[in-house]
Amino acid sequence: MQPYDHKPMLMFAGWLVASLLAATAHAEYRTAKDEAVQLGAIAGDVQSVSFYVVASAGRYSLQGEAFKKASTLRVFRSCGGNCRMFLKPLLDHLSGATPGDCPVGQEDVLVEIGDKASLVYSYSGKVIQADGRCYLSQQGVGDILRKAGFFFD
Repeated sequence: MQPYDHKPMLMFAGWLVASLLAATAHAEYRTAKDEAVQLGAIAGDVQSVSFYVVASAGRYSLQGEAFKKASTLRVFRSCGGNCRMFLKPLLDHLSGATPGDCPVGQEDVLVEIGDKASLVYSYSGKVIQADGRCYLSQQGVGDILRKAGFFFD
């Protein structure tokens, strides 16, 4: 009787583990366009959007309620069933961004999409954070807000 060769079974098990890890890693990765589509779907289900803008110099890092308290401009926009269209310029801006690192601090703008999602812009609005992922854009969010007439149209 010949001894059983375990090598094929071990190779299969290794391949299976590697495949599962790769699938899990792929599930975590989301392009900026995927993120924008997901946020657009969320925006279609909310009735309002809130903007908080911090105008500060120097080094700082603010999150959540501290960001809201430090904001120098606060805008609450009731958009009914039209929040997705209202946010379209910001979603387009996100779609054109590239994945990047999430540097800490220098947050400029917080956009709350109802109570379901948010976008945080930092470093002159060129770093966009959504759902814990960061995306980099050549254009700052301030340019987008001004061009689209967000607050005074």
